[in-house]
Amino acid sequence: MLFASETELNLRSESFLTDERLLQEEMEYGGQLQRSHHSRSRYEHEQQQQQQQHQQQLYYEHNVPCDDDEYYGNIAQNTIVRAQHDQYYNDPHLLQTNNTSNNIMIGSNRNDEYYLPFNNDFSAPATTDNQLYNNITGGETTNRKLCWRSDPAESLSDWKLNVFNRSTKTFEIYHVHRVVLAVGPRGCEYFRDVFRQAEIGTTATATAAPSAISRTTRVPLIAESCKLVGCFLDYVYGNDRFETITSENALGMCYLADYFRNHSLWDLATDFIEDDLEGGAGREHLCQYYTDSVYYDQHEFLDHILAVCSVNLMPMLEEGVSCTKLLEELTPHHFLQVLGKMEQKQQGGNASFSLSSLSFSRVVTEYCRVHRNELSMESFDHITSRLVILDLSSALTLLETSLEYYDSGSYGMKGGGENRTNNAAKGVTVTCSDSSLVLFQQRCIETLSENWEELLDLDQHRVTRIMRTLALREDHRNILVDWFQRTLTRASNEVLASRQETKKAQQQMRPLEDRCRVMAKEVEAAEKETAVSQSNHTVTKSEMKTQISSWMRKNEGTNQQRQAEQQQWEHERLQWETERRQWKRERSRLKRELRAVRQALTLQPSAVAAAATNRDCCEDNCNYASNTRELTTTAADSRRDRPCAVIPNAVIPNDCGSSRLLGHSRSSPHILDDSRSSSRLLDDSRSCVTDSSSSEHNSFSDVADEFGRRRDSHEAFPLNNNGMSPPFRIF
Repeated sequence: MLFASETELNLRSESFLTDERLLQEEMEYGGQLQRSHHSRSRYEHEQQQQQQQHQQQLYYEHNVPCDDDEYYGNIAQNTIVRAQHDQYYNDPHLLQTNNTSNNIMIGSNRNDEYYLPFNNDFSAPATTDNQLYNNITGGETTNRKLCWRSDPAESLSDWKLNVFNRSTKTFEIYHVHRVVLAVGPRGCEYFRDVFRQAEIGTTATATAAPSAISRTTRVPLIAESCKLVGCFLDYVYGNDRFETITSENALGMCYLADYFRNHSLWDLATDFIEDDLEGGAGREHLCQYYTDSVYYDQHEFLDHILAVCSVNLMPMLEEGVSCTKLLEELTPHHFLQVLGKMEQKQQGGNASFSLSSLSFSRVVTEYCRVHRNELSMESFDHITSRLVILDLSSALTLLETSLEYYDSGSYGMKGGGENRTNNAAKGVTVTCSDSSLVLFQQRCIETLSENWEELLDLDQHRVTRIMRTLALREDHRNILVDWFQRTLTRASNEVLASRQETKKAQQQMRPLEDRCRVMAKEVEAAEKETAVSQSNHTVTKSEMKTQISSWMRKNEGTNQQRQAEQQQWEHERLQWETERRQWKRERSRLKRELRAVRQALTLQPSAVAAAATNRDCCEDNCNYASNTRELTTTAADSRRDRPCAVIPNAVIPNDCGSSRLLGHSRSSPHILDDSRSSSRLLDDSRSCVTDSSSSEHNSFSDVADEFGRRRDSHEAFPLNNNGMSPPFRIF
């Protein structure tokens, strides 16, 4: 942001542009500085700058007089504000105190115009950069940084930098600070010298004419570098807005660093360029680096960039990377340097390519095609003389380009009419047959004649135009005739060779034809045999189908009968399954009844009641003998897994439940009085039950085998004192 008013800018521009003498001196001074800093290596540059700095320091120490404190104090009493501003920027190594009295500890430079009142104490310690920036704001610590973009009234700018654009004849003003440009961490030796010379020059005029002191430096720069002055100042100030070094501004920053003698920026930019060119991505920026090095006249970088081009041009073409833009920017002189570096590397054995390859011829052809309107005949001859081999496309393109240079008696730039007149006036005669250009054209003709068949596939209008050009020129008619002659000779040789090959092929074809006839007869016989076997196969297939159908009809009845039997068996199986489920349910019902009887028997109060109950049951068993036989017959006829109400030691009818047994036992309590009679009753009941059940046990054992597994279990039925089990075994 520039804070100069429009009127002030117009006045300054008029006064600056009208002063032609001053402008010429500034341009000469800038050109002298630029020429003095170019074409030197970095080491020589640094050594020379150190010597100049040392000489200027010696001059400053011997020629500047000592300070007159009384004189400067008297001047400073009248202009306190101006002296305060100059004090902070002219001598930033002295601190400002917070005293509000008139005696403020201030040190100032001897060449300044106004100074604050000060005492005789000049032993203030040196300040750091941050303290210096704080002093600018009146001693208050803030987060603001010193920047040339700020308002010059707020940042207290003490110098103006007028950058003159040589192309547009205009200038731009930058409000800067001397302490940053000269003695800052990234200060420039150029501004240090300028400020010291300004101090020396203003010493004599400070007393006589204070208003004549100029705090402006005019710098003439080329057009593109003027756009980078803001970025350069951002770097010097150390601002965050400083743009990173890129391939677009690297050489421009090098130019400004060289012009203003800023070594840190020079090292930063050169390191970036070297790292970028060494990497694979640097090949894409070769054109940018080349154009900038030519524009800024950076010979050191130009030589390095041309060396990189000599290494990467052919690999870029082989890898399919476009190098047309780079070839368009390369001048003939620089392209010849690239070719010379290629030859040196190949002779030294360090090259990864060969100049006798087709890639090299394609590079040369592409360059000549792009610069066909700019190359002189001499440059074209120098470039094409390095070609070892040519392909068809390169030969046709270079032949067409070489014909544009020809004009009778001329060997120079295009537009040979003037050259022909000058040569005729000088008495110089140049024969086309003796020139190297004609020899190169003959090489192209030889390549085209060797590939005459492929030439027919190219653009015929282009070939016809070249032939007509050769036919219209007397000196080139011999070349055209030579072209036709070579082409006809090669064509005739190829035709003869093809005829001989045809004869040999015909001789080799005769035995093959006989063999083919024999094989054709064998194939016919094989086809006949195949037809007969096919017909036999068809007949056999039909007979087999008929026989299979008859077998299927015979077996159809048998299959139906089997299916009926299977259905009947399935029906019976379902009936048996139904009956089994019914008997299973019956068995579960009987189990429940038996469980109820067992529970009733376990609830008897004494063994006597059980004996009485057993006696009643024995009577019921005797009465139920007839029913037992019927039940045995039914069980024998039914399936073995059907349940039945049969007890191994006693047969209990279905209607003989727990209620009856309990009722009988309750109706005979008088039997408990006589223990002997109870024992006798128990023995009688046991024998009765045993006799009555022994005859039927064999018939029911098979039916109730599942229920008899636990009848001898002593855990369920413990033995009596005589070792016998209870008469009724309920399971």
